[in-house]
Amino acid sequence: MFFLPYAITAEEARAERAYQQRRTDALRKDPVPWDPNMKFEASLHIKASTYKMPSLFDVEPTPAEQSNPNRSKNPKQHAISPCGKWLYRERIIEAGQSLQTKSGKRNGVVMWDGPVKIPIIHKTWPGSRSFNTDPWMSFTPMEFFTLRPGTRLARGHTIVAGLGLGHQLVEVCKKRNVKKVTLIEIDQGIVEWILPRLDLNGKDVEVVIGDADKLIYDMEADVALMDIYPSYGGNGHRLRLDYGRGMLPGIGKLWVWGAA
Repeated sequence: MFFLPYAITAEEARAERAYQQRRTDALRKDPVPWDPNMKFEASLHIKASTYKMPSLFDVEPTPAEQSNPNRSKNPKQHAISPCGKWLYRERIIEAGQSLQTKSGKRNGVVMWDGPVKIPIIHKTWPGSRSFNTDPWMSFTPMEFFTLRPGTRLARGHTIVAGLGLGHQLVEVCKKRNVKKVTLIEIDQGIVEWILPRLDLNGKDVEVVIGDADKLIYDMEADVALMDIYPSYGGNGHRLRLDYGRGMLPGIGKLWVWGAA
């Protein structure tokens, strides 16, 4: 169902502009160094020189204005997986350009005092050779803030469901109290493409290809981290309900990305 936009009064419009200006002014003050463990804030202004994300492939940066991955005429600006389903690029975010952040049910925005490179992967539309313009995963502050609570739970034998760019898998492998890691990923192509490029801290990762939503019921682990959903918020209702009913007897602790 579609709705027509509702009209706002001149006073409401002025109030909205004033609010946005106050938020922008707050962001532009006193940039702070990036720290993956930093406290979440509704408004963050980061020093660009400290925001150094890992490059998984040798590509030229994509200009900020080039939002559509299908329109790039420079093949050096991206890497495409051998299976053809995935595209990697590193898009420039200019100084002052804001991105959304989240942590649980809290929302926020972040900007930098200079340009930064954001590694991104895009997936093809079902039945198409065109890539979705929305990232499947990217190394933005939102990824760090939203995945961090799950990573902190990892211990003993930990299942990581969903590979993406490998951020959570890498962070789990860094933990000394994690003795065994199992990766569940439905797409063989992304595993063959991304996994060899990750530093897994010397840990041997068991790979299971399949749908984690179905496989998890018959698996055993101390912790299961489920990051297999396309958007944040309201995820994991069925799994959390089943967990409460004792339908996941082999899983000690279940965490679902975006379940807030």
